Order: sequence, then structure tokens, then C-alpha cells
Amino acid sequence: MNRCLIDINDAGIRISDASGLLRQSPGLAFLQHGELLTGEQAAAQFRTNPRAGSDRFWHQLSQTPLPRALGPARTHADLAWYHLRELWTPLAADYDQVLLTVGGDFDPERLSTLLGIARACDMPVRSVVASAVAAAASHWQVDAAAADDELVCVDAQWHRLLLEPLQIRAGQVSTEATTPLQQTDVVRHGLAALYDRWAHMIAEAFLQRTRYDPLHNAASEQQLYDELPGWLQRLTTQPQLQLKLSAGGHDFNIELEREHFSAAAAELYAPLLQQAAARQRPLLLRQRLTLLPGLVEQLQQHAEVHVVADDTVSSHLLRIAADLISDDADAVRHHLVLALADADAKTNSAIPTTSAALPPTHLSDGVSLWRLDDAGLELPPPGPGQLAPASVARLLRHSDGRVSLQPGSAQAMAALQINAEPVAMAATGSPPSLQAGDRITVAGEQFVLLRQVH
Repeated sequence: MNRCLIDINDAGIRISDASGLLRQSPGLAFLQHGELLTGEQAAAQFRTNPRAGSDRFWHQLSQTPLPRALGPARTHADLAWYHLRELWTPLAADYDQVLLTVGGDFDPERLSTLLGIARACDMPVRSVVASAVAAAASHWQVDAAAADDELVCVDAQWHRLLLEPLQIRAGQVSTEATTPLQQTDVVRHGLAALYDRWAHMIAEAFLQRTRYDPLHNAASEQQLYDELPGWLQRLTTQPQLQLKLSAGGHDFNIELEREHFSAAAAELYAPLLQQAAARQRPLLLRQRLTLLPGLVEQLQQHAEVHVVADDTVSSHLLRIAADLISDDADAVRHHLVLALADADAKTNSAIPTTSAALPPTHLSDGVSLWRLDDAGLELPPPGPGQLAPASVARLLRHSDGRVSLQPGSAQAMAALQINAEPVAMAATGSPPSLQAGDRITVAGEQFVLLRQVH
């Protein structure tokens, strides 16, 4: 059986298989000259004419009519169908089983609509898994399963933040009794509001320092929003940014610091921070939250924080897919309970198993993120605002994109492990090559290699 996993989240629908991430597509639609664009193509045009676009059809998934039709689409479900069809059509010949993951805000009506759309796309969906449960099952330590525990999985959608209460009992993780999510489990804004806040902050800074206003016309506004995700990515590894925008044959440059972004978002972060402080539970954050400047550090002041990599979740679900799929092709099971993965299974699931494995672009310890650039990266890397500790090894990025690990000395190799195995040089004496998903242990501290998707 050839299987793939589709994570339904309008902040970016992710499609993965055993080789890793195949595609990530935002939940946007845009009507251009009578043609309905979705995903990345819609995002590239969305700011040029917002009235010709929609970014709420996954958030409001139903047969409810749109405020105004977008070409052939008359309802939110129509737009979701166009988006899902565009994603699935190039893959249809390659996969005969599909797993879906959905957030806890998918009530029976929304889930039924989603499955109907999938059937209309001739998509062979065989199982649906609660995304928060999947994240916890792939990340939480099985050796802690003897003790009951409670936690909250936090994820971001385009128009809201979800806090999903979970419980661990006898080696299994499940959603709590109140599903779908209650209003107290939802922050009524998401990435869209944060992006708007940062876009206006950046525009004001350009206007004050260069007298150029990026929001003065649609084309320059589109350029600003196109650049914003990359700027946020860079802020995960550096405290300040050089921002450049171009217009009328001129380049405009300013410099902003991570603290500017964190301060601009303070009002929008506040409801999440208040909930974290009130719940008194460990938090399990999905990876996209690490791109929000200052948020992880502020959450750490209120709760124990864990971050789970998206690749860890997808590889775990694909590894156990046979246990999630019913023998009856017409029966789609919705899993709200999963067994925790044991340590060996988690290690194995993190290792790409095909020749299509992809080289990493970043290193994470679950809280911080470091970019692998041409200069290389010392291990262990320095934390935010800290001096670099004594180097044990170095990650090197080669001209072909390959990443390798170079121990500092023969003695240093004793402090290193890759995927829980001692580091061994190849017979040629060359350092081992690494893939996205590999886990490196340096003197007892664990890091995971990740791959950024553009």
C-alpha cells in the first residue's frame, strides 16, 4: 500500500509520505480573470484585491453560501473542494490510501463535509486522526506513561489559536470529554491577525525612516506580505533583521529587532498567555508557533513547554498507519485515542526510509531554532543571548545541500549520538551525512534536524 498523510489546517495544509514533506499549501482562494486560484497561487495575488479572495472557507467549512460568489464557487465547501482537488490531482496515481489529521474544532458536521469533499475528489481516505492526539503520541515519553498526566496541545490556524486539553492514561493519550472544543479553548484570532499586525508595524517603520509606505498600493502591500514569512523565519536565528523592499526602481532598507515584533504582537499574545497561566499544565506546541517572535519564551514563563516537529508527527502516523485503517474501505475511523510511541519506535520513525530523504535546513532543541548556513553550526549551539558553549562538533552544509557532522576530535565522538546510535566515521574517513528528521545527542542534550518548506 502507498500511503500519504494530509494535515488539514488552513495555516498550511501539509502533505507527507514516507520520504517526508511533499507540499504545504495555505488555505486561500483568489479569482483572477475568471480563473479560481487556490493555495500558493492565491497567496501570491491575495493582497492585490482582497475582495476577489477568500481565506475563511476551511475555517467556516460548510454548505453556507459565500458572501459573494468567487467564479464557479458558491459555498465555502465549493472552495475547499477546489483547493483539495488541486492538491490531490497530481498525487492521485501515486497513493491508494490517505490518512487525514484534523483539529479539535472539527465537529461532526464539519468532518462529514470534509469527508464528502474528499470523496468528490476521488481521494481514498481510510482514517482520520485528531491532530493534537497525534502530536502528543509522537512526542511524549512512553516511560512516563505509568503516571497519569494532563497537558494542552497548542496549534495555530489562520483565524484562531486552538488549545486542546489532552490526558494520558495507561500509555495512551486522548482528548478530554468535551469535544468539539469549547469557546474557552479557542483564541479568536490566528496567524492572519498576527501577520496584519506585523505588516502595519513594518510599514510604519519604513514610512518613518525612508518616507516609503509599503501599504500605499496593492502591489507593494503584496510584496510586503510575500516577504513576511521569510523575515519571521530569519528571526528564529538572529536578533535583528535587515528588511528590504523595492518600488519604482529604488530599494528601501530598514533594520528591526526581534523585540519590535514581539512588542507589536503583545496584545494578541495576551489571551494565550493568560490561558497558559490559568491552566497550570504542560504545553505541547506545534512547530509553526516557534516562528512567532518571543511567544515561546513568554509561554515558558507560565508553563512547562515542549515543541513537537511536524515531521515527527507525520512520520509516526505513517509508521503506525496499518493500525489506524479499517479493513472496510467504506468505514473511515476517527481516532481520538492513540498509544504513546516507545523510544525505539520514535527514533526509527524519525529516520527517512527511502532514497527520497531530504537534507535539513535547521536544527532545533524543541524551543529554539538555528539555521544551517554556509558558515556551519557549532554543536552545542548557543541559546538566545548566550555565549557559545565549548564546541563538541560542527554541522557542515556542502555546496550540493548535503549536511554532515564533523566531530571536533576523536574524544568528542564519545559525547555524540545520531538517532540514539554512537557516531562512526565512514570507512573513507568522511563524516556521516544527515537527513531531515535525524536526532543528534550532544553530551546528553538532544536536537532534531528540520527542513524549511518555502
